[in-house]
Amino acid sequence: MRIFISLVIFLFSFNANASSISHLVGKVTNNLGIRDDILRYIETAIPNLTESSKYAVMKIAANQQALYYKVKSYAEASSLIVSSSVALKCLGLERSDDYEIFKTIEHMMMDTSERKEYIMNTCSSLFGHDGLPHKHVPKNELADRCRAKDY
Repeated sequence: MRIFISLVIFLFSFNANASSISHLVGKVTNNLGIRDDILRYIETAIPNLTESSKYAVMKIAANQQALYYKVKSYAEASSLIVSSSVALKCLGLERSDDYEIFKTIEHMMMDTSERKEYIMNTCSSLFGHDGLPHKHVPKNELADRCRAKDY
């Protein structure tokens, strides 16, 4: 299984003044915590989403938004990264385009040069060479966790 490296691109909002990043957050008018344009992409541009694959995609998008703009601790960020990793693996059980969907959402999260620069600079200063937290989920456990939406 591929390693979920792309989620290295996240930030800790506790290092930034909330007002200084509020314009980066984007418009979020739903109770899911997903930026409106990304939610629209999920609901209209991804064909043939089953209930479980839609849940996984929404979980990834909500986790990314929280990682970029809401986390207050390394433990909280680690938990969201692991959750997104499992969600991507669950999505991959149903779809062959799982990684392309993830990458599209990731690119949408960094759709301005200001957002991209902010995220990249924060990631560099936060992680450096330490790498990401991860948790191996055995295949026999993965299907059960996906069915139970335990991620």
